[in-house]
Amino acid sequence: MLIQVDAKALEWAVCVYLAQDKVGMEELTYQNYDMHSENMKLFGFPIRHIAKIFVFRLIYGGSAFSYAHDPDFMDVSSNPKFWQDAIDTFYEKYSGVASWHDSLLEEIPQTGVYRLPTGREYGFGMVENKYNGDIAWPRTCMLNYPVQGLAAQLMELGRISAYRRLAHKPGVLFINTVHDSIVLDVVNDQLLIKEVCDILQQCLVDIPKNFEAVYKVPLNVPFRGEVEVGMNWGRME
Repeated sequence: MLIQVDAKALEWAVCVYLAQDKVGMEELTYQNYDMHSENMKLFGFPIRHIAKIFVFRLIYGGSAFSYAHDPDFMDVSSNPKFWQDAIDTFYEKYSGVASWHDSLLEEIPQTGVYRLPTGREYGFGMVENKYNGDIAWPRTCMLNYPVQGLAAQLMELGRISAYRRLAHKPGVLFINTVHDSIVLDVVNDQLLIKEVCDILQQCLVDIPKNFEAVYKVPLNVPFRGEVEVGMNWGRME
């Protein structure tokens, strides 16, 4: 049986942590809170899926122009003003994220470097826009790299924890890891499957305490996992 655990809202949790956004941090503590459904209503979107994609693209530098000209969003509106209003509403609600984005765009050009709480550093330089030839700092990269970089390091902790707890068990084989997920192949034994699922979920819950143990820095947002089981990827439940 395949078992796959995904880190729930990984990039959003990382963004909220780096920004220390109070609203986002509070929402993450509510286990059954559906931020995307709430934001769907707040932003005036027709479906939850649009609200979800909107938020994740925005924290990586999405602009009103890009939303208005993206086929995935044009059915909602092709008017940049509509999307700018949604962006403004987002930043008004998550003011900590707004302040953090502003600080990244202001501070990185001063040194060309961003340093994560773990000590990992990213270097940036001015680049040429392939469409108009303008030279500028890469806004989307400056917003994207810190979140993706720390997310990768957190999943490293989750994978190591899972491997230490499960690799010795007969009938458990580590198959793959893709960004925010870990995939195992487990013999079809219901007791073993239940045990592995519980351990995988706990490995993600334990990320904050393991992060602090390794990097000596508090990680004050919760992490959770969503586990699926099935005979193949097409039949996961």
